[in-house]
Amino acid sequence: MRLRAFCPAVLVLSLCWLPGAATARVPNKAARADAVRAVVIRRIIATLSDGAERTYKAYYLEIGRGKDPGPDLVKRFHGNKPAVKPVSRSRINLKAKNPFLYAVEDRKTHLTGVIVRVGAVSWLAHRAKVHGGLYSGYRSGTESLYTVVRTRSGWTIESEGDAVKY
Repeated sequence: MRLRAFCPAVLVLSLCWLPGAATARVPNKAARADAVRAVVIRRIIATLSDGAERTYKAYYLEIGRGKDPGPDLVKRFHGNKPAVKPVSRSRINLKAKNPFLYAVEDRKTHLTGVIVRVGAVSWLAHRAKVHGGLYSGYRSGTESLYTVVRTRSGWTIESEGDAVKY
């Protein structure tokens, strides 16, 4: 008789405990999206010439159109040279010396920068698709579609679509 009363109690406790344990091991969707975006941002930054630090004094991260990234995404780039900052710390200078190439600048220091933009992440099983690109002036910008795949060592770019220049 005691065994019959004990079995349902164990079942209820296990059902309450298991969902919490499963979610503790799996990062939340926002953290996974930030991991995917970070891989794409690193690729975009790497595509700039080796002399980018002489031309650009900061990279300004933008999620979608005009939105700052979360603080966790910005922290992933701590110590990066040039510095990585939220897009709200930049502005477009209509009176720049060469606005076709160098219109983005820091709001406080007025040093030249470039906006690195990544869009929403679309999930396809263990793959993700995200648009990403950069903008530094009226005639200087690109955007590509990146396919990112999960591997044992983390997220990596599987393919990069043709860049659309604007």
